[in-house]
Amino acid sequence: THGDNALDLTRLSVFACFGCAHGILQWWLYIRVFSYICPHTARFAGLSWKDKLRDSAGQKDLVKQIALDNFGHNTFIYFPLFYTVQEWIQG
Repeated sequence: THGDNALDLTRLSVFACFGCAHGILQWWLYIRVFSYICPHTARFAGLSWKDKLRDSAGQKDLVKQIALDNFGHNTFIYFPLFYTVQEWIQG
């Protein structure tokens, strides 16, 4: 509760479970789905800055992955789930 120094174990437990479940979802999304949709990002990540500046396929996949994360995952998955759980806890 607000203004109270007591530890709310129910809230802590629910958000811990949410964090673990969403962590598994993120692993699946970033490792499985994004690597399929953006196949050049793993290779691109290992390049030097000099080589990254020349790798247009890697740059395009990087921009695509950032856009999918910000405008897809965060907008339609993370924030709705987070605020639903938060509202459920706070009643």
